[in-house]
Amino acid sequence: MFWRKKKDKRTPAVKAKENVEALATALALAMLIRLFAIEAFIIPTGSMATTLYGNHITVKCPNCSDDVAIGTSTWRPSFQEVRVVRTKCPRCGYEGEFCTDWLDGDKLCCPRCGYEWEEEVRGGRRGYAKRLHITCPHCGWRFAYDLRPRSNHWGDMILVNKLVYVLRHPRRWEVVVFKWPRDTSKNYIKRLVGLPGERLQIWHGDVYVNGKLARKPRWARWALARRVWAQNRDSLREKPPWQVLSGDWDLRKNAYRGGGDNDALISFNLPITDFTPYDDPEAESDDGNPVADATVTFRVKARERGKAGWVVAVLGDPQHHVELRLGVGGATTRLYHNGMLVATSPFHIGADSSHSIEFSFVDMRAEVWVDGKRILRYDINARHQTPDEVWVRLGFEHAEGTLTNISIYRDIFYYPDARSTTGLEGEEVKVSENGFWVLGDNTRSSQDSRVWGEVPTDNMMGRAFVVFWPPWRWQVIK
Repeated sequence: MFWRKKKDKRTPAVKAKENVEALATALALAMLIRLFAIEAFIIPTGSMATTLYGNHITVKCPNCSDDVAIGTSTWRPSFQEVRVVRTKCPRCGYEGEFCTDWLDGDKLCCPRCGYEWEEEVRGGRRGYAKRLHITCPHCGWRFAYDLRPRSNHWGDMILVNKLVYVLRHPRRWEVVVFKWPRDTSKNYIKRLVGLPGERLQIWHGDVYVNGKLARKPRWARWALARRVWAQNRDSLREKPPWQVLSGDWDLRKNAYRGGGDNDALISFNLPITDFTPYDDPEAESDDGNPVADATVTFRVKARERGKAGWVVAVLGDPQHHVELRLGVGGATTRLYHNGMLVATSPFHIGADSSHSIEFSFVDMRAEVWVDGKRILRYDINARHQTPDEVWVRLGFEHAEGTLTNISIYRDIFYYPDARSTTGLEGEEVKVSENGFWVLGDNTRSSQDSRVWGEVPTDNMMGRAFVVFWPPWRWQVIK
């Protein structure tokens, strides 16, 4: 009709021009975001393992089903000619392809359970593999695995927040991205441990700032915690890795029941060290340094036997150890250091009710959390040396109950010199007023401030905040 405005007819040239303008605007916005706000990076090396992976392969632990990452930026498998045959595992019953040596073909290992046995084999086809004997860092299970030639996984792809340090200063324990001081065309990623003007020293695995131990806040403690064992993920062990010290116990796979008129204690008997197979897949857990800084989590359901009872947990070593006595019923909660009472709390758990417990002794700080709420914290002013023995003990005193969902974690152990397993006392370093000190989480194999010094303030790019690829590695970086 005559009162309707006719639409303008756009020629193909006009449409093309509009599309080009829209594309140019989108590219300009993307470049501005990349320049000033968010940028993507890929991790090429294993200096931040196992927080972030560089180029790697993964092997699934048959006991706990966790992926064991093996870095390939420094380690390269040397494949050998093998015979590939079809047979059946005598332990788990898996039927499929197995590898054995081409000439002396009598020893096979199961790709499902890691069991290794001798069997006379014939026929088969030619292939290539490398047999590894791996200790899982998440549960301590030792198993055999035939690594076959395949493509490596790329390193983690991460996003970096480049605006955060415009709004505030960098904070200790954050994962930061920066321009390498020796070649600013290269970007590095490490964990920030030293701030401008501070004096730093690494002593027996811990970081000291201005002569005092740099204690981690809870978020950083969990960011650097590495699980060494979990009760509900220990599927292949015939006997639990716990020793009965006193009392009566029924140690079943997923529920430990114990108690007694006096005390009932069990002690964890697997080594707790800074071991990781990332750089050396055939290393054993005994090769690492013992780490007494540990956290234990568990669920407990208990009741007192008499007027007062406690749930007991002990962490540390013979030199420095803390003992938690968590009150049951009407008993008060107590904390002991080397046998001396140092802190108390009126808090107690209800009898015959289930509670989630988190007890940590990390950086000479004891913390107790019950059902997500902190009920006690105590700092010990002492320097801690690397122990020969690590204690993790659980049980009851004048009480009985059930322990489930037990998990044990150890803290990071920093070395004063990169690629060194000795020299547990480092020299004190002074950070300038215009610099930062950074360390890799893979402290045995990281080129960081211990090698090339501090990072100038102008080189700081931002904070790494998320792994976005591959999808199964998605996580918020802490």
